[in-house]
Amino acid sequence: MSYRHFLFLWTLLLYAFATYSQDVISHDVADEMNIANSLKGWNDLSLTTTAINPFTSFNDSMNHEISLSGNGVLSSNSVNLAFSVAALRNKFIDDEQKHSVSDNLTSINSFEYNTGASISYRVVSPKFLWQTPALLSLSLKVGSVQQSEFTSDLFNVVFFGNASYAGLTADFSGSRDIKYDYRQVRVGVQKKFFSHAAEWEAGVGLSFLSAKNGFEINLRNATLFTEQNGEYLDATYNFEYRQADTSNHGSLQTDGRGASLDLLLSCTLPGGKSRLVFYAGDVGFISWNKQATLYTADTSLHFEGIEVGDFLQTSDTTLFQFNKDSLLNQTSTTVKTSSYVSQFPMRLSFIYFHAFSNRWMTYAGMTYRPFTDLLPVFFIQPQYAFTSWLTGGCSIAYGGTSKFNLGLMANVVADRHWSFRLASENVLGIFIPQQTTSTSLFLQALFNF
Repeated sequence: MSYRHFLFLWTLLLYAFATYSQDVISHDVADEMNIANSLKGWNDLSLTTTAINPFTSFNDSMNHEISLSGNGVLSSNSVNLAFSVAALRNKFIDDEQKHSVSDNLTSINSFEYNTGASISYRVVSPKFLWQTPALLSLSLKVGSVQQSEFTSDLFNVVFFGNASYAGLTADFSGSRDIKYDYRQVRVGVQKKFFSHAAEWEAGVGLSFLSAKNGFEINLRNATLFTEQNGEYLDATYNFEYRQADTSNHGSLQTDGRGASLDLLLSCTLPGGKSRLVFYAGDVGFISWNKQATLYTADTSLHFEGIEVGDFLQTSDTTLFQFNKDSLLNQTSTTVKTSSYVSQFPMRLSFIYFHAFSNRWMTYAGMTYRPFTDLLPVFFIQPQYAFTSWLTGGCSIAYGGTSKFNLGLMANVVADRHWSFRLASENVLGIFIPQQTTSTSLFLQALFNF
């Protein structure tokens, strides 16, 4: 999509919502929707991306909320979007595309592709625990996770071969990859407390997880030496490869189960214009069943190739006589069936909100996923209420699995009950996919009653 098409579509959407909203939104509703009021409502219990959080506050003007949302993240610190999309779609990748990535690799590189869709219900209970109001929530979510870290040598050997490493040693140590699909059911409780002039809010969410199609590979130590003239290879490796039950099939299959916690603590400072929020989300694990397979090896291998006297004689073509068992034996790989545990991608976040006026609010902070991000993500995002029905904002972020991100977001109020949210943590991929390494999209529809 070109930037002209992108701007044209946005213009049509905004014009349509503007025409509709001018007829249905009263002045009273407009007063309720000013951006500063979001600091008076409830926080969202989970932080899915850095670009969305301020739009997810729950306002006490309505007691019930149903939301449908979907999101996708494609991110890397070195693999551009054009290459990532081609690889995910199994398209042909030419040498020019390969070099566009290879020329920008670092010692350790990251890649992630995560998707999710959820339906949630939230309700304010007038008296729940200590006879005071509480926000109760129930969420159902399906998603997929793929997260990788790899060395520059691993990328080059996989996509270009080892010819350029003649007389050199390629190092793959520290590379890892994890992938699985999951389903999540979460129940949550949030309470507010008052201390002097400050207002505190605490929340906890407990999730039950089921997962399928999982695998993990971890190259603790792996090197490959190619003799100058290509006469032999020397490989050393210490790795683990885990694969969930491959005999289990079907849309309702479950290969693993687990649980996770979401924790929230916030403080609205005296004056009601500033808020501090701490999140610890998706703190949990998935335990895969006993039918999972574990491949391990810790050894070295000297390989001088296969000697073929006459390629046309089938008796000499031992090149084609390898099978799975012989390869495992040749590489000294042991195989056993056992369960294993994967950690859910925990996120820790600290955010500061400040409302400068009824129309203008800015927030800034840090978020970090210990098992995914190369660096913590530092971000700042101003938001402005252009009208009673439209709030927009932009974000600048650095870190995570990517580098620099420029995000845009919009919150559209259709009437007293319906609102819609659209956000992306990095819109540069729309304009310069060859130079951009990440993008994301978040869509949400909410009905309050």
